[in-house]
Amino acid sequence: MKATHFKIGDKDFEEAIENETDPSAKIVHQMNQTINNRGISFFVKNSQVSSSTVNNFVKRAKSKKIPILQVRETIPNNTTYLKWMTENYQNLANIAKKLK
Repeated sequence: MKATHFKIGDKDFEEAIENETDPSAKIVHQMNQTINNRGISFFVKNSQVSSSTVNNFVKRAKSKKIPILQVRETIPNNTTYLKWMTENYQNLANIAKKLK
C-alpha cells in the first residue's frame, strides 16, 4: 500500500490480522468508529481468510458506502502471476478513480 501512497487506517488492526491473532476489543471498537465516521477510503479484505470480525467490518463498510478491495495471498489456479497482479492493481485503480 505504501507504493500507492495510501496509508494504513489502523495499524493495530492490521498488525493483529497479519499476525493471525484476534484484535482486542479496543482495536475492534476503534475500527468500528473509523468505519462509522468514514475515516477510511476503502477496506482491504483477504478473500482467503475467514473472520467474523472482518466480515462484520465489511458489512459495516458497505453500509457506509466504503469500497471493499478483495485481495488474495496466493495466486489463483489457472492464471498467471502477471494477470493476477494486474487484476489486483486494476481493482485498486478503479477504487482510486472513484475517490477523486
